[in-house]
Amino acid sequence: MYILNADDTIVRTISREDEIKIRALDSGKEEGIKEGHKQEQMTIAKEMLKENMDVKTIAKITKLSIKQIEDLKVNM
Repeated sequence: MYILNADDTIVRTISREDEIKIRALDSGKEEGIKEGHKQEQMTIAKEMLKENMDVKTIAKITKLSIKQIEDLKVNM
């Protein structure tokens, strides 16, 4: 794998092992972002439940499943 500058000139090459490590880190970051987004959705859903909003409305707005919201409701 090559590392390129902004003008697409090759800066250096990296080993296959380093390439695998970089891809693993990128994948981990992506998973972390997804998990953070889900946690944010759950927090919003909890606040909406505290305001006695309808579960179907919460599901529509947060994109969480009705089951996820019902589970939140039980665990509050």
